[in-house]
Amino acid sequence: MAKILVIDDDDGVREAIRDALAAEDHVIVEADNGRDGIAMARSETPDLIISDVVMAGMDGFTTLKTIRDNPDTAAIPLIIITGAANATGMRRAMTLGANDYLEKPFSARELLATVAARLKQREIVQRETEERLEELRRNITLALPHELRTPLASILTAAKLLSTQADTLPPKKICQFGSIILGSGERLHRLVENFLIYAQLDLLQSDRRRIELLRTQRTTDAAAVVYRGAMAAAARANRGGDLTLELARGVEAAMDSAYLSRVIEELVSNACKFSENGTPIVVGLAGDEELHCSVRDEGRGMDEEEVSRLGGYMQFGRRLHEQQGSGLGLTVVRRLIEVHGGELDIVSRQGEGTEVKFSLPT
Repeated sequence: MAKILVIDDDDGVREAIRDALAAEDHVIVEADNGRDGIAMARSETPDLIISDVVMAGMDGFTTLKTIRDNPDTAAIPLIIITGAANATGMRRAMTLGANDYLEKPFSARELLATVAARLKQREIVQRETEERLEELRRNITLALPHELRTPLASILTAAKLLSTQADTLPPKKICQFGSIILGSGERLHRLVENFLIYAQLDLLQSDRRRIELLRTQRTTDAAAVVYRGAMAAAARANRGGDLTLELARGVEAAMDSAYLSRVIEELVSNACKFSENGTPIVVGLAGDEELHCSVRDEGRGMDEEEVSRLGGYMQFGRRLHEQQGSGLGLTVVRRLIEVHGGELDIVSRQGEGTEVKFSLPT
């Protein structure tokens, strides 16, 4: 049983649809115009909407667009019904986000089959979303305790020493403890941000319209964003002198500048973590029909198994290496690039270093 909203200014059509759906034990709510239909979609949160195209005041296309533009109703499946079906109209309906359409006159059997198919698809999407949420909860439960405790322990230890021994500590020592607190706090802040981005991207996978909206964001001066992000990451690791930037000007990217900066900062941060001080880190940027970017180091590298198992909350070789940090940052990078229609490739050999390359539409 599902709650279904029917929007049509023809009383006879609404009655026929109501009778057919009620026979299947569905709950029916009705509106005889687009404006009331939009209001009911928000207040009733139906499982499915059936809307006519030709209506007085507000037609079905405008109704559909308004429903899709509202975050509270954007994901509700919607079936368009029309008495004048043509390729142009149907293409417009699908572009605006209709899930299906029925041409008048239609039989009760056609209506029920179409409704059943859309409800089944909705059920599948909901189940997949719940499964991803459950996996996310499990991963966070496993990862957060350690990843949060490490910087928190540093903050608490340094803060305790300052609060109990400040009057006996020399200024230089107080400055050192302050730097520990600041650095650990920044690390904690970035960790929380990465978890939030990971969760948002994980849920975004099933929302086609939000992905399309995300891909409309642009960075017009990619070189400036890459420069700032790389310099900030290198400065945090005291590796500014190891950084070489080879950035072409005039390159654009179909990604918001904040996300592009996040990608660069995570890649450069990883390069700093897994390479020795004094060894080069090279960031390259080029572009023609696509943006091409790379971050290369001469650090310890990863073996094939580590690269293939790249995923959230996985710490690369933690038992063998001292560097702090998890694979979450690199996973966030991969997901950001993929959801924006780009590609990421990791070339790495143990003892020889790692090069991470990615492309984005321009």
